[in-house]
Amino acid sequence: MNTETKFSPKIYWQNRLTKDFSLSGAGYKGLGIPFNNWMYKLRKHIFLEEIKKFVKDPSKAYILDLGCGTGFLVELWKSLGVKNLEGVDITEVSIKNLRKIYPQYRFYQIDISFHQIFLELRKNLMLLLLPTYYFTLLMTTDIHQPSGTSANY
Repeated sequence: MNTETKFSPKIYWQNRLTKDFSLSGAGYKGLGIPFNNWMYKLRKHIFLEEIKKFVKDPSKAYILDLGCGTGFLVELWKSLGVKNLEGVDITEVSIKNLRKIYPQYRFYQIDISFHQIFLELRKNLMLLLLPTYYFTLLMTTDIHQPSGTSANY
């Protein structure tokens, strides 16, 4: 009999964000709040600088935030004047909280790891976030140090 349990991202994130629905709850737990605050400040700076290359008029953009979590990017998009945003996350806690915090946007609980996500969303949704999502993935793995070298974590 196999006593090993299979890792479930949905259960992991649901439990973790239920305990702490904040950037610290979504960040690197072992590195503490000061590191997470610094990391998200850096991500915000990079995002706001780089997004200008992809989105000329955010108020006319249609944004799909894949893995919207605690709403870090949602808040940044809102600050840029985005009116049309839809977010997808695997956890119920994220969707419930984000629907309360951002009633002007739409949020869906969907596991995009193997589902046909685009069938679940509105058919006329424009997917503007895909280049930005790729950029966001790069931000989570590369932290550029002042010397210009890159530290991969």
